[in-house]
Amino acid sequence: MKRILYFLPSILVLAFLAFILLALGNPSTDPQEYLAGAGILLVFLISDFLLFRKLWFGCIPGALLGAYVIYYGSQYHGQVMDERPVGAIIFAYYAIIGIITFYRKKKASK
Repeated sequence: MKRILYFLPSILVLAFLAFILLALGNPSTDPQEYLAGAGILLVFLISDFLLFRKLWFGCIPGALLGAYVIYYGSQYHGQVMDERPVGAIIFAYYAIIGIITFYRKKKASK
């Protein structure tokens, strides 16, 4: 597996946040939204770095974040789009990458 694949969620979140800041100017007046975006990016980076180091439990923070997005999408807060499919994709990605990393490390140790 290509090593850059571990950092795919971080790259996508960073590109999305950069698009919002550069293309839309400063749409948010609430600094908590910037902190939430930075926190999500930080969780993704920690999870991706642990997976990059071939530690299977690095999938746990990313999968928990995916589960939170699924839960948050089930609540109605007047959002424009439903977040549940995005959360399901994030959760499935980290679950699959974690399982692959676990079995590859187990196979390499034999």
